[in-house]
Amino acid sequence: MEKVILGGKEILVRKLVAKDIARAKDHLAYFDALLDEDLYISTNKRMVLKEEKSYLKDMLALQKKGKCVYLVSEYDGKVISHVEARLKEDKSRHIAVLGFAIAAGFRHIGLGGRLWEILLSLCQTDLSPKPRIIEAGIFVGNIASLGLAKKFGFRQVARLPNQFIQKGQLIDEIIVQLYL
Repeated sequence: MEKVILGGKEILVRKLVAKDIARAKDHLAYFDALLDEDLYISTNKRMVLKEEKSYLKDMLALQKKGKCVYLVSEYDGKVISHVEARLKEDKSRHIAVLGFAIAAGFRHIGLGGRLWEILLSLCQTDLSPKPRIIEAGIFVGNIASLGLAKKFGFRQVARLPNQFIQKGQLIDEIIVQLYL
């Protein structure tokens, strides 16, 4: 889809494709590395290969139906990020929920901002119905993501206390929204 050079690294940013299912091990390795870091992500569950393949198939199916935009970034053939916007269902289908993570070594070089630019643009062309609101839940201590949200015009609409346990501490979740 697009090659970007950030921090002296040429990074490929593209949509999830059917070939990714055959590369599920690469996606699993990326996600396991995130879990090893105990980052600001809402799960601590490790998937096995069969689960990862199923997850990728589900995301691909949602993307084909216009219910999800799912981007993958690669550096030297290695998966380094996932970013998605997935429409909620039923009476909340006007809201797309944004989720993203970037591998160590690729943070703070502008990749998150470029991914959000691409994703927000694709939300307007690829999702059906077009979302009126983009929403993200961000750990209160994730200063980089909160700053990125602010840069893109997201506004805090809620603070949910004690939503996560990280390193033995209860952590609040900040809900931010962008009205389109």
